Amino acid sequence: MVAWIVRIYKLVLTLLPYVLRLVFALLNMMLKALIAFWLGVSRAAKVIADDHTEMVIRAGVPSIYAPRIFWLMLVVAYIELCIGWILVAHLTVWLFWWVF
Repeated sequence: MVAWIVRIYKLVLTLLPYVLRLVFALLNMMLKALIAFWLGVSRAAKVIADDHTEMVIRAGVPSIYAPRIFWLMLVVAYIELCIGWILVAHLTVWLFWWVF
């Protein structure tokens, strides 16, 4: 019995960083989606795409591919905003069910 408890404890400690990283990534997506309401969707997507493009260029991809990477990251930014809106909607419904 003690061996099972130790195994479960080690499993939780092993998976905890990955779970926390996922939770923070989802919160980041939700925050970006909420900020997009004030900035406007196209402007927020362009800012996110610029940021992602700069990260890719800094990671070592040749800058000659920057325009193509920007358009790819723009599509990724729109998808990220849509996922963020879906998460915010689900969280809102869950909170209303929980409160009322």
